[in-house]
Amino acid sequence: MLNTAADIATMVGGEIVGDDRREVREFSRIQESSEGALSFVANPKYEQYLENTQASVVLVQKDLSLPDRTDITYIKVVDPYQALQSILSNLSDGLQLRQGIEPSSFVHEKAQVDSTAYIAAFAYVDAGAVIGPDVQVYPHCFVGEGSVLGAGTILHSGVKIYRNSYIGERCCIHSGAIIGSDGFGFVPQKDGSFQKMPHIGNVVIGNDVEIGANTTIDRGSIGDSILKDGVKVDNLVHLAHNVEIDQHSAIAAQVGISGSTRIGKSVLIGGQAGIVGHITIADGVHINAQSGVSKSVDVKGQRLTGSPARPFREHYKMMATLRKLTQSPNK
Repeated sequence: MLNTAADIATMVGGEIVGDDRREVREFSRIQESSEGALSFVANPKYEQYLENTQASVVLVQKDLSLPDRTDITYIKVVDPYQALQSILSNLSDGLQLRQGIEPSSFVHEKAQVDSTAYIAAFAYVDAGAVIGPDVQVYPHCFVGEGSVLGAGTILHSGVKIYRNSYIGERCCIHSGAIIGSDGFGFVPQKDGSFQKMPHIGNVVIGNDVEIGANTTIDRGSIGDSILKDGVKVDNLVHLAHNVEIDQHSAIAAQVGISGSTRIGKSVLIGGQAGIVGHITIADGVHINAQSGVSKSVDVKGQRLTGSPARPFREHYKMMATLRKLTQSPNK
């Protein structure tokens, strides 16, 4: 049993409608719940399931009209999704961190590993690396020469951190991510071949950053690639050399950002969007999925969509005009 409805309501500051003694043993989605489950409705598309759900306790918005059911306890909150996040965070805070260096790992004699950190079997920590307090390095990770992992950071299995990368505190890097690989920099030669441009910069990642699985972040060619505090990056994203992303921006899966582009604060980028190099995106901009951004965006908070990306209103007016042009004049 996780808790009673009363305990959960106290945890999230919610208002109970129904039996506050109803017990919760698990979490589930609203459309596939069973007795003893805690679920939530944060999107109007899922309100239809309130009529038939088998969940015992449901988090709902305060102003939502509720079916009259005596077998469900509702907990009214301002934001059900945020309330669920708070509940899950409180539960996971009690998880025990691992400590110590497993015998099958390799830690160079010139590396510094805090006594509270954990280095799993088959992980490799190179010379000069600094592993801070409560850091968790799982199997088959590589931490390159001179790299730094701040307190509480987690590297899931198979993460590769190239030399001299800096990762701040409480970061989470998921399996297969590669931090600090060379950027795509080659100089064309007269004979048609390419000469590789050495990359002597680094990657600098702030605090509370999350990097998704199989994402790659290239090191700077000269200077650093930078992700500031609170940035969230989904799976399968590519950030090229010298990209800079300001605080609390979020990037969905399969986005590609070309070299030396600067992304402002609290920017949201939808999946499969592409952004050319050497441009600037202003604070608070929202870029829709599959958009192609080919020039700088200077207006803060602007919403863009399409390829080439345009403001929403302009894009949809253009699409409506094109639709009219394709219609037969006889109709």
